[in-house]
Amino acid sequence: MGSFIVPLPRRITATGVVDFADAATVYVRVPGRVESMLVEHGDRVAEGQALLRLKNFDLERQHVRLVSQSAEADLQAATLRRRALSDASLMEQWDSRVAAVTTLHQRASYAASQVEQLVLRSPCDGMVLPVLPCVVRNDAFASNEARHLTELCGQHLDAGCRCCRIGDPKHLEVVLQVDAQQRADIELGTVVHIHFAQAGIGVIESTVDAISEIRQEDQADRVIRQREFRIVCSLPRTERLMPGTEVNAKLSTSPQSIHQRLINAWRANF
Repeated sequence: MGSFIVPLPRRITATGVVDFADAATVYVRVPGRVESMLVEHGDRVAEGQALLRLKNFDLERQHVRLVSQSAEADLQAATLRRRALSDASLMEQWDSRVAAVTTLHQRASYAASQVEQLVLRSPCDGMVLPVLPCVVRNDAFASNEARHLTELCGQHLDAGCRCCRIGDPKHLEVVLQVDAQQRADIELGTVVHIHFAQAGIGVIESTVDAISEIRQEDQADRVIRQREFRIVCSLPRTERLMPGTEVNAKLSTSPQSIHQRLINAWRANF
């Protein structure tokens, strides 16, 4: 009975990958076919610089049509306004026409913003980095990732697809995945010993910098899948570590009795 309440040391094991830290992901916001790729992985870019151009004929035709309709509606409204100055009975008709013209301008402005988003631009200064296979399973964007950006030319990309990332290639982190029961014992600052599959690295000690719940993309099995969490640990700046390297980690948690662990596990799941 005493062993049930005596605090016992415990280590949690987890797997993950080395990833780029704080890199900004470039997403496709408007679907289209890749017309031209303007950069490649490893290129230095400035904030606002064009990265690739998409082509969406339907969207561009819609924009041209709305601009034309807006210009024609402006002329009709101006003509009606001149007539209404001498015929007060036309004022109500003119008010309705002005409302319609305003709506057309709004639609044309929105279409223009959509067309502008066919050019993907860098959100910040940095280097063009690849999108690595994610530690999270069932990655909804995995099918649109490419080893070389030139491979995307001619492909159709849906809204939400990841194109690349922009960041510092020497600023790395380890991303681990744990379930809800393990999460109950992990806190910010928890010591982590990371073993790298990459030869010549060995074991590096780090700490837990961030913990976030992983949003499940697969709605169909959300009910039966337990909650999962992403654990982020910082790494020293080095050119030896390779992003995408798989790791095994051991997290040193605070000593807890069996009784307390059962309580935490229950709270994490319910």
